[in-house]
Amino acid sequence: MTKKELNRLLALAELSKRELAELMSSPYSTVNGWGISGRKIPVWVKSWLTNYIELQSFKRQTTQEDIQEDIQETIKKPLVKQKTSNKANSIIQRLNLLEKAVFG
Repeated sequence: MTKKELNRLLALAELSKRELAELMSSPYSTVNGWGISGRKIPVWVKSWLTNYIELQSFKRQTTQEDIQEDIQETIKKPLVKQKTSNKANSIIQRLNLLEKAVFG
């Protein structure tokens, strides 16, 4: 894997070298040094980043589908009327009568 390929995969993964280092629990200096002065990029990095990109894509797709399903379920549900107690209804009726008496 070349440094150019690494940078392309990092861009696709929307990761910086620092974020990659944190995800792998590696020192930033190690990741930053890959491909410089003859320091080879480990063979597993390409498959790791490829899997990471696929997982992130799946998560985004699943999240969007879940949101759409939630919206559809919410739209289909009938509105539920809240029950009010007799005391509350009595107070509301008195307030309505008072409002009519005062404001006509």
